[in-house]
Amino acid sequence: MAFSYSTLQLYIKSLKDLNLKEQQHHTIEMRARFDSEQIESENSRLIQEQRFKERELEMMKKNDMLQGTIIFLVGIMLMISTLYACRQAIKSKRLQRQVGTDFLTQLANRREAYSIGHQLFIQSQKTKSPLSIIIFDVDHFKQINDHLGHECGDKALQALAQISTSIMRKDDTVCRIGGEEFLVILPNSTLQAAEQIAKRLVHTVAETLLTDIARNFNLTISAGVACINDDGSFEQLVKRADIALYQAKSEGRNCYSLSHH
Repeated sequence: MAFSYSTLQLYIKSLKDLNLKEQQHHTIEMRARFDSEQIESENSRLIQEQRFKERELEMMKKNDMLQGTIIFLVGIMLMISTLYACRQAIKSKRLQRQVGTDFLTQLANRREAYSIGHQLFIQSQKTKSPLSIIIFDVDHFKQINDHLGHECGDKALQALAQISTSIMRKDDTVCRIGGEEFLVILPNSTLQAAEQIAKRLVHTVAETLLTDIARNFNLTISAGVACINDDGSFEQLVKRADIALYQAKSEGRNCYSLSHH
């Protein structure tokens, strides 16, 4: 009886040890499974984060490319706009020059001559500096057109423009103000200085043979010279020079006359 009881006790103890081992094994297995699931979850989270960062990096790269493209396109547009603005400015200046330039002689025309003259007249009054002008035209120009033709007349005017321009100073302006009539604006020139220029101009024109126009062909001019005095406007100064021009014509042409008023 005692043997059976002790055997039973031993069996029960073995059974408890076995259950305890099974529970420990189950606990270890559950813990391992939990750790595995936790690791797997953590790995999944890390993978998702990595994918998110990769997508974010890819978006940043696309944004950088887009920004670079935009900057490039803006730069191209600015270059095009700048080139267009420069072309327009050049075109505008060219048009302004054309508006103020005589087509035949490429000298300043009447409009430009009076614009320059008004500015220099005002400046002369302010600074009390001298300002002189010379008005000259071709003697018997109608006969040149009638005998040699208008083409030769045009060549004569072009030659006269070249001759007169070549003997002037850097700041002087030679203009064609109509037909065969020319105006020379001489800033900082006294009447005596302008007289010397007019004398040289009349002499140079008369001594220049224009054989490309006709054989033994030359021109003569008459000139009127005036220096700013009590004139109230540039037009008054021009009028005095014009009166002096007609005085030169009445004296036989191929000469100059001074306005002393």
